[in-house]
Amino acid sequence: MNRAFVLSSRKSAALGALLFILVLGLLATLVDWPLVVKILTRADFIQLTAATTLLMFGYTAYALRWRYLIKHRPTLSATFHNANIGSMVNALLPGRPGDAVRTLLLAGKCNLPALEVASSVVVERWYEQIMRLAAIGGALMLGVGAGVTGLTALGSLLYLTASYLIMIFLLQNRAWVLKKAPPLAARLPRVSEESAHQWLSNLIDGLSGISQPRRLLVALLWSTLSWMCFWGFHYLCLEALHPQLNINSSLAISLATLALVPPSATTAPGVYQMSMVIPLALLGYNRHMLTSYGLVMNVLEMLIVVLLGVLGMFSAGIPARELIQRAKDAFAAEQNRE
Repeated sequence: MNRAFVLSSRKSAALGALLFILVLGLLATLVDWPLVVKILTRADFIQLTAATTLLMFGYTAYALRWRYLIKHRPTLSATFHNANIGSMVNALLPGRPGDAVRTLLLAGKCNLPALEVASSVVVERWYEQIMRLAAIGGALMLGVGAGVTGLTALGSLLYLTASYLIMIFLLQNRAWVLKKAPPLAARLPRVSEESAHQWLSNLIDGLSGISQPRRLLVALLWSTLSWMCFWGFHYLCLEALHPQLNINSSLAISLATLALVPPSATTAPGVYQMSMVIPLALLGYNRHMLTSYGLVMNVLEMLIVVLLGVLGMFSAGIPARELIQRAKDAFAAEQNRE
């Protein structure tokens, strides 16, 4: 294995561990832990069970959307298991290599071009940003983060529109792009015009999941179903811990946390709490309430993600050593791009 890569991996792991310790230390100094423990012991476990069930339904709809974007060519089992493996890798390893890992695993399992599968992940992430924007909009309407300007929302909307128009341009001008782009790409080191043509062709093929208005709408419906289940998970966890909140506050907080830490973008402990607790605490919400809420959601999400990911590994016959190597390869590719 390349020595520079090993050193880079160790450095990233050390930095991730240091960040984790710093976040936990910050939380430890800001939170009344006896009060948090008291809140946790009073949780409604029936509601937490219902929340966990919705979380699993959400991951199922998430996999169904991915399969739809690849035109149903992979089996549902392969898509579901590889999506879960990717989520587990993102939650457990630094650098978030899960998307690259699940792309390579699914492409190899179903004999599909890797770049075509990667394109479907690009489209998938575009839909995720739409759902985040919708969650943020709902939270703002209910009073969360009133200080956020309309310019921020407009900027997000423009970004989504521009990225969609670029994808549509590639689809509608496929012949022209495949004629003009490969010679330009061939000027890069170790890139031939033939390989650039093949890569770009696979990339555009993967975007065909949104090539027609009907396909665009169906994928949006799958996205909405998935995120409604995820929102149910956030809302029921909040209700299980803090039933004293009024309905408006519960809806607003659950939508805000859904936008900040959605289950479809799994996050390691520590980083999860930093991403959720600190922004909402700065907006005036009780940090003890947010800490207990974030802990429960993060623990449940990690348990489900790891359980489903390990189940996917056994189903696909992937040993842990191979999965770690795939993650290292994905991380190395990302480092090379940078």
